[in-house]
Amino acid sequence: MKVAVTAAGTDLEAKVDPRFGRSPYFLFVETETMDFEAVENPNLALGGGAGIQSAQFVVEKGAKAVLTGNCGPNAYQTLTAAGVQVAVGANSSVREAVEKFKSGGFETTSGPNVEDHFGAGGGSYSGHPGGGFGRGMGRGMGRGMGRGMGRGMGRGMGLGVMASGSWTGEAPTQPSQGDELEVLRQEARAMEEEKNRLMDRIHQLETGEKVTRAIARIDQKKCVGCRICVPACPTQAIRMEGEKAVVNDDGCISCGRCVEVCPTAAISMS
Repeated sequence: MKVAVTAAGTDLEAKVDPRFGRSPYFLFVETETMDFEAVENPNLALGGGAGIQSAQFVVEKGAKAVLTGNCGPNAYQTLTAAGVQVAVGANSSVREAVEKFKSGGFETTSGPNVEDHFGAGGGSYSGHPGGGFGRGMGRGMGRGMGRGMGRGMGRGMGLGVMASGSWTGEAPTQPSQGDELEVLRQEARAMEEEKNRLMDRIHQLETGEKVTRAIARIDQKKCVGCRICVPACPTQAIRMEGEKAVVNDDGCISCGRCVEVCPTAAISMS
């Protein structure tokens, strides 16, 4: 059986890292032989979504179980939706954690044990908060046109991440350049999406023709009702009907975020 262990190093004697999405390494260990592969976490510097992306990475590598210190709600939903067991509370070496798992010393958890963005401030979690940062911006436009006619639009957004934990008097770690860069990219992407929506509306008003774009489509046979796509949609165009996710075509802006986060590949753009 292949298990994925969050690790601070690249061998079996490395300490289990308490963060799932922001663990520096994943060790994929075959429990029967203890053969292993150490892989650097490709999602370590993400400003947001590291838990989901890391969970998808683990699923793609074929792991059937995850051993870690803590697991947040988004990562937990992604892993369990794909049939991967999750065991939390590991705080030993990778080798000792795997041996304990093999002997039945770990019980798979029935839910996440930390909040979203746990450990997002960078560095090893030691009971004090990691660095936190946020950027916010807003803009508004308004105009009036004679006889009291007028319209206005306003939009604002803020992005921020902070590690969970209790304050011990230590100074918080400053966000890395990579973290700030990812937040800026997210803001730029959101602004581009808003620009596209406005340009589509301008075109429709000028020509009377509605712009045709690719819309997210959900294969109801593949949808497992994990709800991960619902908060991922920036325009709240996805909602749950019973145990299945559905898309409001008028609200979809073709950003593809739902496609990226879906653990069962149930969503496509068409």
